[in-house]
Amino acid sequence: MSYHKTCLINAEHTKGRNKTMTRTFKKIISVIITAAMVMMLGITAFAADPYDITITRSGDDKSEHTYTAYQVFSGKLQADKSLAEIQWGTGVNGTNLLAALKTANSTAYGSCTTASDVAAVLENDNSLVDQFAKVAFANKATKAGDVVSAAGQTSAKISISGAGYYLITDEIDVADPNSNVNSSVSRLMLKVDTTHTTTAFAAKAVVPSISKEIGDGTSAGVDANTASIGDTVPFVLRTAVPNMTGYTKYFFVVKDTMSKGLSFDDSSVSVTLGGSNLAASNYTVTTSTNAQGGTDIKIVFKNFISNHDAADHANDNCGKNIIIKYNATLNENCDRTSAGNPNTVYLEYSNNPNVIPAGENEPTGTDPVGKTPESKTITYTTGVKVIKTDTSGNKLPGATFEISGLGGTKVVTVKGVYTKDNTLTDPAKTFYKLKDGTYTKTAPTSTTMDKYDSSDKYKYSTEEDVETVASSTVTATVDADGYIVFSGLGDGTYTITETQEPDGYIKSDEDIKFTISSDPDSTTGPNWKIAIGSGTAAAAPFVDGEETIIKEFTVENPKKSNLPQTGGIGTTIFYIAGSILVVSGVALLLAKKRSEATER
Repeated sequence: MSYHKTCLINAEHTKGRNKTMTRTFKKIISVIITAAMVMMLGITAFAADPYDITITRSGDDKSEHTYTAYQVFSGKLQADKSLAEIQWGTGVNGTNLLAALKTANSTAYGSCTTASDVAAVLENDNSLVDQFAKVAFANKATKAGDVVSAAGQTSAKISISGAGYYLITDEIDVADPNSNVNSSVSRLMLKVDTTHTTTAFAAKAVVPSISKEIGDGTSAGVDANTASIGDTVPFVLRTAVPNMTGYTKYFFVVKDTMSKGLSFDDSSVSVTLGGSNLAASNYTVTTSTNAQGGTDIKIVFKNFISNHDAADHANDNCGKNIIIKYNATLNENCDRTSAGNPNTVYLEYSNNPNVIPAGENEPTGTDPVGKTPESKTITYTTGVKVIKTDTSGNKLPGATFEISGLGGTKVVTVKGVYTKDNTLTDPAKTFYKLKDGTYTKTAPTSTTMDKYDSSDKYKYSTEEDVETVASSTVTATVDADGYIVFSGLGDGTYTITETQEPDGYIKSDEDIKFTISSDPDSTTGPNWKIAIGSGTAAAAPFVDGEETIIKEFTVENPKKSNLPQTGGIGTTIFYIAGSILVVSGVALLLAKKRSEATER
């Protein structure tokens, strides 16, 4: 009995222990299962984490871009970060893509039946990548992600949901791609992304550049200079052959605009590539007159990619310098203010390798192109004014002056002109001519009319004449307003001489000698200086509102003296009296001799 109870008790204890152990085991299993689920959830969450593709772009590219990623291949990610069991990705229509690849290149893809077959072909022949990218782009489907890269940004990151082989496209995010300054669309990019950390690579886009300077090209030139009318201004343009990989055609067009004050010499054009002369048959030069009266110059490089791209053609000129030189002459239409005479240039170039252009050597209206910022030079010129007065400061017309020391071939003379116009009604713009040849705004009255030439009204204006330089001198006559401007002068030493005085006045015998110098800058202006005689050069700000004159010289003429004869009757009477005395003496002597003869 006792034994039986003991067994029962032991059995109960055992049963209790078993229940306890069972519960404990269940808890352990539950914990293990929960942990396993958590781990599985963790793996799933990790797999869903975004992958990042970072694209770096040229700092020279100033446009807004949109980069879009399309998954071409997907697969199982291996421990070594490679892809296995490759399938078509969500970013392409696999059936259509395979058919298009067979059409584009039956030799490479003719035996392919799966995405894995195509991937193996690409892995074995890198030269097929660009062609594959273009065919994949034509058969793209759902995008995996995109990003807008603002103008001026140097990098952009696309977040995608899984590993794979991605096609990255580039678009310029503006309505008119032809309006883009300093932009270039990257050719289609392919990238394998198998890591959650950032995968970075550079966009396959090149932005060309061009610069312009004044000089001979043997050393660094300047962006501004000064010149006299008729002087030759030499220009140098610098650019280089860009990387044209991925393009089937490439436009390379130089567009130059000269202001109306510069005359282009088309016979002076020369082009070198890599230091060697480029035959004129490789480019064309055309000109036209623009709405402002200036000259538009266009230099079109012919068959540019065929002649210079090493990737698909014979010549390896990528990166070689292109230097273009030509001359212009500062002419009589030049601007003589602080604005100067600008000359600008920019380069128009192909900027999208993913589009086959319609144009041959230059773009049509639909071909996508980019343009560089304008590079500008400025040529300045100026003038001096000679004012002719009497000793009281009254203006004198009619004097003639000669300026010598000229280096150019022409000088523009500016003088005041009064023209009869009895329709004038504004007193502030109406002049009257005095009998001494000068003009006044004061209208004649009945008491002052005797001082006026007439009661006619005159209007005042300035008149420009172009004088041809002969033996480095030019002669001009002061007009009605008593001054003359010699304009179109650059740096140099000059002498102004009065060669003919006004009627009734004495000619000045003092020459005006002066030296013009400058420190030209395209931003701050010509910065003129002038030295009088042998004096020190000093800053010469403009002395007129139009900013054409940097110095006024006043030349005075005294009147000639025609003194009247006043006082006694002069010496004539003495001559007459003497003659009478002489005659009288002779008569008396003769009479005396007759008397003596009679007496004898």
